[in-house]
Amino acid sequence: MFDQITPFVVELAASPLVYVVLVALCFVDGFFPPVPSESALVAVAAIAATSGQPVLAGVLVAAAVGAIAGDSVAYWIGRRIGLARLAQSR
Repeated sequence: MFDQITPFVVELAASPLVYVVLVALCFVDGFFPPVPSESALVAVAAIAATSGQPVLAGVLVAAAVGAIAGDSVAYWIGRRIGLARLAQSR
């Protein structure tokens, strides 16, 4: 299922929606690691570097915003669960 995300993002590279998709992928990857945000990001960045569309700086900003937001959610989840519950889950 997740292996179909990267080709979808590559096809979407010419559209302005690619930034929204990259933010969403990087966001979800922050707290649900099986989502392949890295491969989609590398693919779109390679397309941006060779063709100029989408703008490479926009790709990097979108990835950073999504990753920071996703990591913040992961931190919030960890703070809510706490270390005692985490130790019990082993």
